[in-house]
Amino acid sequence: MRVASVAIIAYMIMDFAPRAPVPVPEPVTAYAGQGQGELAVVMGEKQVLGSVARGATHIPFLNLNLSASCEQDIMVDDITLTHIGLGRATDIAGVYISDGTRRLTRAKRFDPGSREANLRFSPRLTVPKCGAVRLQVLADIATDADVASEHGITLARVTDILSSAKRTVLEAGDPKERIVTTPKKEGAITVNFLPVNKRRRYGRIETVARIQLTADAKASHLLKKIMLRNNADARDMDLVNMRLETRSGSVLTRTAFRMQGTSVTLEFSPSYILRRSETIVLLLKAEIHTSNYRKVDFFMEEPGDLEATVYQGR
Repeated sequence: MRVASVAIIAYMIMDFAPRAPVPVPEPVTAYAGQGQGELAVVMGEKQVLGSVARGATHIPFLNLNLSASCEQDIMVDDITLTHIGLGRATDIAGVYISDGTRRLTRAKRFDPGSREANLRFSPRLTVPKCGAVRLQVLADIATDADVASEHGITLARVTDILSSAKRTVLEAGDPKERIVTTPKKEGAITVNFLPVNKRRRYGRIETVARIQLTADAKASHLLKKIMLRNNADARDMDLVNMRLETRSGSVLTRTAFRMQGTSVTLEFSPSYILRRSETIVLLLKAEIHTSNYRKVDFFMEEPGDLEATVYQGR
């Protein structure tokens, strides 16, 4: 049986300081040799940045608002992001894009030379005609990042967006938004996937994963969301009505009707308090809508796929 383990560092954002307004650059436009329609990309409102601990995950750096003209849907293949600031680009353990519910790209590290990271959507991101999508750029900070290092992420050039659009317009945001790393670490959660019974019956609610979460002695945590991916061949409607329960049967998350491809995102409702030094085992329950020939083998693909913050209560 496979047991996967990954350490998750929770974080607390603090030390916010007001900034003087800066001029926003004029929109820039690029034309492709082929394609149809127009894609408008706007860097959204400023993120609540400030000081964050080394090892912090799921840090919001940037909002991207993508809208399509009414000729046809626009398909976005990838976006290249640029690291800015005085800190080392390698202090960012991974950068990725989310739609606010689930991660849409794999986490990538910035190239230390070019300070760029190319994030590919798989499957391609669809911006519906006459419609819009809102994306969030998130990043994880390396546990060995330099103390007091300064980091920002931006979409530097309109040509850093590869899509099916004939015309792309980029409206840049505030280039001075930054986070600064502190020596403080707010505690860690260790995630282990335990063995499960592989026999499943069609139409029955079965346990398809057992997830062990352990908080270290430094802090308690609020668990908010977790994204899981199946490493086997079951997908989409093969598993439905998915949720996380305790071993005593208490339901901790909203029910996810189905997988999106091979992934499922489960939102804790309400946020679950994992106390310092506590270990819990959560059961991923699902209604089986496939034969036993379709296999399941859930894992957590990236550290940032567990969204948790430090709990300051008693």
